[in-house]
Amino acid sequence: MRLVLHGFGLVVALGLALPALAADKQPAGNTAQDNTQLLQAGQVTGKLANLGSSGKALTLQVETQSLQANPGYNAGKGNTAAAQSALKHQAEALKLQEQIMRSHNPLQRAALLQRATAQALQVHPQHNLFKVVTTTKDYDLQAADDVKVRVMNLPDLFDEKGNPKKYTADEIKDLKGTDTKLPGYTSDFSNLKNGQQVTVYLSKPKTDAKDNKDDADNKDKKNAKPADKTPVITMIVMLKDVAAQDDGNAKKKK
Repeated sequence: MRLVLHGFGLVVALGLALPALAADKQPAGNTAQDNTQLLQAGQVTGKLANLGSSGKALTLQVETQSLQANPGYNAGKGNTAAAQSALKHQAEALKLQEQIMRSHNPLQRAALLQRATAQALQVHPQHNLFKVVTTTKDYDLQAADDVKVRVMNLPDLFDEKGNPKKYTADEIKDLKGTDTKLPGYTSDFSNLKNGQQVTVYLSKPKTDAKDNKDDADNKDKKNAKPADKTPVITMIVMLKDVAAQDDGNAKKKK
């Protein structure tokens, strides 16, 4: 079965060597290249790792999953059509991953790998073809003062006796907010917690008109202030709460 990634215009952009995937967790602090890549990506999904240490500053931990051929799998156990199909699928998945790894932008690469990994694991799961390897990288970010915070799933609602009840149509409408084009429902920065899975939306920092004029008038370029290219978070969407993630992990252990 041939693997195809849907939902991305970009599949491969040449130029990055494969060994980059094996890098260990990167130290905190963004490089200029990190900031450029964040702005190119526009939105990034990850886990809140260090929230509220200073104002609306936070650390977003981005995971990258990749596949390795499972050394424990042996197609020689049976020269059946199913075994041969599984081997073909394994080779195609690893070839696609090799192509994705040539993407210049590690954030786009991570998103593509995430989808490719999920798709690959759904085919011939009984053969245990792959070993999944996870690497992480931290990005230090700052939210705008007027950052929008949204939540994809509303919390459970209970009546006075503790019985679950449904939201009314008017309540849902109010929780959607005035801008119905935004994802999910309105929330607040104070509802964010470390460990939550979120998508952050990024934009260039706003520049002060006076500072721009001062820089333009400054003939001594050595003393001119460097442009601030650190991305600013304009919106945070909570995808999965910590409690929900813990419940899922507990169910897996049972």
